[in-house]
Amino acid sequence: MQNAVAIYHVAFEDAGTLGPVLEERGVELTYLQAGRDDLSPALDADLVLVLGGPIGIYEIERYPFLKEELALVEKLVKQGT
Repeated sequence: MQNAVAIYHVAFEDAGTLGPVLEERGVELTYLQAGRDDLSPALDADLVLVLGGPIGIYEIERYPFLKEELALVEKLVKQGT
């Protein structure tokens, strides 16, 4: 079974219409909250979704966890996820 990780930033975010599509295809979806959860499980996922929200990458000083999240995304891109 394939697995996916969705990284969200605010409580009301979810995978939206993509959630049921993944479920239909047998993909197990796990949610991780940026700034609260350990995001390292995303490194082992087959698919990673980084959900939007009211936080911009230019706000690293206000939301320091974005630096770690950005580094994770860079690793994911380099490994082809």
